[in-house]
Amino acid sequence: MFDSHLKPTKQASIANVWVEEPGDVRIAQFTDVPLKNGIGQVSTKLSEEPILGDYTIKVEMESGETKETTFTVAESVLPKFEVRFVKKNAN
Repeated sequence: MFDSHLKPTKQASIANVWVEEPGDVRIAQFTDVPLKNGIGQVSTKLSEEPILGDYTIKVEMESGETKETTFTVAESVLPKFEVRFVKKNAN
């Protein structure tokens, strides 16, 4: 977290971090996340077939300040390709 001058926050931890899927359903929550040089780290996995759309990460600092950002989960289709092996005739 950064302050208004883009300097790392001096707070020692983040009170709450949570992730919401489309429809505002909370799918993960973390409390008392420690910060090192203003940076905290948490992780969670989405399901094998997650709901497509915009997910929101929300952060509530010890000061009560709340911030949020979003990311999009979209369908990913692997490209199709074909491999052919051709044997050369020995002359």
